[in-house]
Amino acid sequence: MTILEEMDVAILEATKKFKEDHNRELEEGDQFVVTFKNCSLVVSIEKGKLITNFINGKPISAFH
Repeated sequence: MTILEEMDVAILEATKKFKEDHNRELEEGDQFVVTFKNCSLVVSIEKGKLITNFINGKPISAFH
């Protein structure tokens, strides 16, 4: 699976989980982070559009 395919699946699953947890769709200003092995994907809603930003590199856990 390519990173773009993984990104699509991650966004679909995360938005589904958000709706289940919060009983609503994503709205302006909402955001979430999906962590992969070698990067993190920040997804937000800005001006009615889905915005994605990658943070490259292995995620670091600050708390163990």
